[in-house]
Amino acid sequence: MFDEYWAPLLGERALGFRWAFTQLRKLPRQHHIIVETGCMRALYRELDFEKDGCSTLLFDRYVQHHRGLCYSVDCAVEAVKYAEQFVGWRTRVICNDSLRFLRDLRGVDRIDLLYLDSFDYDKANPEPSQQWHLFEFTAAMRLLRHGSLVMVDDNYLDGSGKGTLIRKFFTAYGIEPACLGRQLGWIMP
Repeated sequence: MFDEYWAPLLGERALGFRWAFTQLRKLPRQHHIIVETGCMRALYRELDFEKDGCSTLLFDRYVQHHRGLCYSVDCAVEAVKYAEQFVGWRTRVICNDSLRFLRDLRGVDRIDLLYLDSFDYDKANPEPSQQWHLFEFTAAMRLLRHGSLVMVDDNYLDGSGKGTLIRKFFTAYGIEPACLGRQLGWIMP
């Protein structure tokens, strides 16, 4: 699924998406469940994979090709309407608070890829975004299984970013990121 068409469009996120799709294909389950917090947005007049990531579109293409399901949740009505234009029937873009959605998610027995990218990161005030993503992770933990992937977007070389607290959580258990870059990624033990 992740071919050389996508890589040049994604800039520094290409490594993370390639890692995620490669790891998903290694899972013994055939139909993968992807849950994304924070859907793609109409920040720019055209699709801008490098700045926005357009992960909703990429995840949709993956589940369409591999017969899985993708749930993308965002609290902004405009973002949800925008993202819905680009996805097929195997992707559900839902307007809801991500914590409420993750806590109340029913009809799903597991998450194969949890992709956290809902709360914009502010370098001048990083804690709210970092805490929110940690809360999302803990809200989804009941659905994460051995081999499930957890990814957090918008991390930086200086160690700052959305995934800082989640990284500390995993490190406390001796688990280092399996994917290092703009997106941090872990494989659940």
